[in-house]
Amino acid sequence: DLPGDMQAMIESPIFARVYGYMSKRNVDIGELVKTGQIMAEIETPEVDQQLQQARATVSNSQSQLKELEANITLAQANLKMSETTFQRWKILQVKGAIARQDFDEKDADFQVKQAELAAAEAKLASERDMVSANEANVRRLEQTRSFAHVAAPFDGIVTARLMDVGTLVNSGNSGANHEIFRVADLNIMRIFVNVPQTWVGEIQDGQKAELRVQELPIKVFSATVAHSTHEVDTTSRSMLVILRTPN
Repeated sequence: DLPGDMQAMIESPIFARVYGYMSKRNVDIGELVKTGQIMAEIETPEVDQQLQQARATVSNSQSQLKELEANITLAQANLKMSETTFQRWKILQVKGAIARQDFDEKDADFQVKQAELAAAEAKLASERDMVSANEANVRRLEQTRSFAHVAAPFDGIVTARLMDVGTLVNSGNSGANHEIFRVADLNIMRIFVNVPQTWVGEIQDGQKAELRVQELPIKVFSATVAHSTHEVDTTSRSMLVILRTPN
């Protein structure tokens, strides 16, 4: 007969992933929750403003992109006209009908139009990359905004509620005002037992054990050895063994 500590199979703290104020709380301590159930809602004015600004930036970038596409069309038309003129003057120059200086001017104009088109295409490609980056920023902020709905990660029971409506909520899992709830899955219970070194050799994975709870003296539950540390602690001269039992 050995004493042990019983814990839920899973008990997880629920943290906020966005900064704001809790505007609504849907559950309280002791209530059952389902996976994906909205436990609380967070008001996020700063993220909302950033998202609005990011969408405006995307709209502006798309307008600039359309303007650059129009410039490409114009540059292509100018290049085509310059090339046609150059080819005509080239024929005339071969025949000696025009001065060399005039031909060189048309040649230079043709090369300038080619360079202008290449520059416009490079600027267009750069603006397209900018639009893609701005759209990605909008998607990032939209995903961040979706974290304003705090959802249950699994089926379980609320074992702690550390915030209420109006509380300032910080994102992350360090510092103050971070943890909102704690949810436990009680379908399976874990029992932690420190087995003295004398009996360590008799413990095997899958071994059955009888579990008695002080508050339920007439009940005997069946537990199974799930795993152990396989190491004897040098201070306590015992090995930690973890058993599981259906709740």
